[in-house]
Amino acid sequence: MNNFTQRAITGFFFVLFIVGSMWLGPISFAVVFSLVTFGSLLEFYKLLIPDERPSFRLYGAITGMVLFLLFMQFWDEHSYNILNGFVFLLVFGTFVIELFSGADKPFERIAYLITGWIYIALPLVLLFNMSMMDSAAYDFVLPLSVLVFIWINDTFAYLIGRMIGKTPLFPRISPKKTIEGTLGGLVMVGIAAFVFALYNDNYTLLQWIGLALTAAIGGSFGDLVESMLKRSLNIKDSGTILPGHGGLLDRFDATLLAAPCCYAYLLIIS
Repeated sequence: MNNFTQRAITGFFFVLFIVGSMWLGPISFAVVFSLVTFGSLLEFYKLLIPDERPSFRLYGAITGMVLFLLFMQFWDEHSYNILNGFVFLLVFGTFVIELFSGADKPFERIAYLITGWIYIALPLVLLFNMSMMDSAAYDFVLPLSVLVFIWINDTFAYLIGRMIGKTPLFPRISPKKTIEGTLGGLVMVGIAAFVFALYNDNYTLLQWIGLALTAAIGGSFGDLVESMLKRSLNIKDSGTILPGHGGLLDRFDATLLAAPCCYAYLLIIS
C-alpha cells in the first residue's frame, strides 16, 4: 500500500470518527477532544523534553486535559466560577510542585508545560466553545465548518500543488508547499463557504467566506508552525498513531492556529 492510499484510508475513518463525535452531542465531542488534547500534549512534551522522566510528561498531559474540560462553556455561571478557581490552582501550583522536583532547569520545564497548554489545550477548547456561541443550546455547525474548511484547504492545496505547483510558498520551513497549491485551496474553501451559506442563515455569505478564509489561512500558518517545530528538532512526524499521517499533533497542527483565529473572528462579527 503506497503512502497516498494509506493517508486516504486513515483520513476517511479519522474524519468519520471526529464528525460522528460532534454529531452525537456535546459530551461525546468533549470526551473525544479531551483525549485528543491528552495525546497531542504527550507527543509535544516527548518531543521537547525527551530525557525527562515520563511522570512529568504525563502530569503535563493530564493537567492540560483537565484544563480543557474546565474551560468548556458547558457549565452554569456558579460552577464556572468554582472551576476557574481550580484552573488558577493548577497553573500556579505547578511552580510550587517544581520546588520539590529536584530538576536542574525547573523554569525550563515550567515553560514547556505552559507552552503546551497554550499551544494545544486552549485552541481545542475554543473549537469546542464555538458550539455554544450563538445560543445556550449545543450546535456543532460552527466547529464542524472550521474543521471542514481546514480539511478542504489542506487536501486541495496538496492535490493542486502536486499537479501545477511550481513556486515555493515557504521554502525555509516547508519546501513542498507552493503558492499555486495555496491559492487553489483558498478557492475551494470559498466554494465550501458558499455551500454552508446555502444551508445555514445564521451568517451572511460574506461572513461565511470570511470564516472560511480565516480558517484556511490560520490553518496554513498552523501547519507551518508545526513544521518549524519538527524541522528545529530534525524529525519527520510528531508520532505514529495515525498511519500515513504521523501523530495527533501532525493531524491537528492546522487547527491549533485556525481555531483561535476563527473564534476571534466570530466574536468580532457577532
